[in-house]
Amino acid sequence: MSATGQDRSSRWQDIQKGLQFIHLVRNLFGEANDVFLEGEWARSVELYTESLNIAEYAESEDIIISQDLKEKLYANRAASYLNIGLHDQALEDSEKALQLNESNYRALYRKARCLKEMGRHQEAYEVVAKCSMGVPQDTRVIEMTQELAKMLGLKIRKAYVRSKFWTLLLPCLMGQECQYLGHCTFAYCQEEIDVWTLERKGFICRESLCDPYGSKPKISLTVPKILQEHHGIFMFLCEVCFDHKPRIISKTNKDNPGLCSHPVTKHAFEEKKCLVHYLRDKTVRYSKIRPYIPYCQMDLCRHEVRYGCQREDFCFYAHSLIELKVWMMQSITHEGIVQESQKYWNMDAAVHAQELPPTLCRFGPANLKMQFVCAQCWRNGQVSEPDKNKKYCSAKARHPWSKDRRVVLVSSVERKKWTTVRPLPTKKPIPAQFDICLHVAAGKKCQYIGNCTFAHSTEERDLWTFMKDNNIADMEQLYEMWLQSQKPGWSEESSSATRENGKQIHMPTDYAEEVAGNHCWLCGKNCNSDKQWQQHITSEKHKERVFNSEDDQNCWQYRFPTGAFRVCERFLKGTCTEEELCKLAHGDEELKEWKDRREFLLMKLAKARKDHLIAPNDNDFGKYSFLLKDIK
Repeated sequence: MSATGQDRSSRWQDIQKGLQFIHLVRNLFGEANDVFLEGEWARSVELYTESLNIAEYAESEDIIISQDLKEKLYANRAASYLNIGLHDQALEDSEKALQLNESNYRALYRKARCLKEMGRHQEAYEVVAKCSMGVPQDTRVIEMTQELAKMLGLKIRKAYVRSKFWTLLLPCLMGQECQYLGHCTFAYCQEEIDVWTLERKGFICRESLCDPYGSKPKISLTVPKILQEHHGIFMFLCEVCFDHKPRIISKTNKDNPGLCSHPVTKHAFEEKKCLVHYLRDKTVRYSKIRPYIPYCQMDLCRHEVRYGCQREDFCFYAHSLIELKVWMMQSITHEGIVQESQKYWNMDAAVHAQELPPTLCRFGPANLKMQFVCAQCWRNGQVSEPDKNKKYCSAKARHPWSKDRRVVLVSSVERKKWTTVRPLPTKKPIPAQFDICLHVAAGKKCQYIGNCTFAHSTEERDLWTFMKDNNIADMEQLYEMWLQSQKPGWSEESSSATRENGKQIHMPTDYAEEVAGNHCWLCGKNCNSDKQWQQHITSEKHKERVFNSEDDQNCWQYRFPTGAFRVCERFLKGTCTEEELCKLAHGDEELKEWKDRREFLLMKLAKARKDHLIAPNDNDFGKYSFLLKDIK
């Protein structure tokens, strides 16, 4: 036999020898896992140890055993030691697993358990805090975090109310102390961010939590307290229209207050009305408040929070944090809640009005200051108001004061910066709500060629909304009403209707609010025509919201399903090289999550179809279409 043939034969024998070692280590690992699940922890320790010994011997023979397999062997043997009660050995194995992969959350959790059992609570808390960043939804990790925090006497402060995401305080990240103890609006640790986020999303209610080792605290809630925390307003809407599929927002009819404003079927409003909490932020959200009955449970419905409750009004659990808090106030009627809500906002508007100069606060939105200035001077960086005769601006150049040579400036109480407002869009019908331009919201310049019909600032959106609500058709009419407001004896009531020759002028927008419109609760958008509604529910952005939302981001630990719901055989053999690009599941746990995720997405789709938020014949859902192959 030639030398080349001998080399190949020797190489093949080495390959066979290496494969035998690898298969033996894997088989022992699999057997140890099965024995562990059967509760024979001492036997599983023996098998894990034997597998590790063989792996060590194989490496001495230059046969490489994967680091991933060794990491799992150490982590699983640590679990066996924990169940036996050998905490020192379990801690040692957990640390060995973490040396191979510092982000192994199972090893982190087991290390934290060991430290806790050994009485090293501060170290345990630091380890489990790191673990919670990897798996924030794991119930065991959450329970241990809370238990250790209680042992250490740590306090989680009440969340500072804001709509954006929270960030950690820079001095705390650098190991320094905060100089605003108790009043700082930044989080001190990741756990505080997690708790605040859950509170903001409505998953937990601080007032409804009680100390399991003490007495239940007395919860005293009022309408002003709820509105201070959650903003918005309480109002009545027609319940028949609200429960319609799709949801219709219908108030009282202007001509006949006893009926709702539905254009075709006008329901008796007093008999069919329901209490609703209305909040307008970046989107519009309506939360129905059902009457409290003895069967109601003082807790949030877990189905409603995730993908929508199928039982709807027949469910005994609260479907929103607002509804839960209203139930806690049982001593007040729904009519009383609406009255208290109106009183609260009237007082709040009066407070804002007192904070503004008399010449600027008498007309316009309560949160905005407004003035008209010379457009030419404004372009040159000057603010020039008109002279006494309203013929020229007050600058030395004395530019003519005419409707095409003046601009309106507004300044919000929060930003305190003067911003120009463009004329109200002439798009018909006027939308039920104005949205911020996507380019501007992203911090960029608007790319639209022409007159963009989306607001370019929150101040512009608020003034446009004020003009729509008060039937102000254009900037000239706004200017005339603003001039009237500067005169002595002017009041909101005297200018509530524009009059000419003693008769009220009826504008095209007079009945915009009266016409009932469809409401998409997924996107928080109102549509006041069938064409708008069809355009909305067939848009890609809306379909994305059907399946995906901000609340779903931290619910899953593995990759997004690829559509092939089976385990990769090459991964089981340790030969899969595609890693994240592999179309098959890498293990039973990932496969189980994929199947759970598919069921979750199908539940969300079923809810959207039930509420008519998907067109009947629409089956094009982009990257989610492969999940629906079983749906007919």
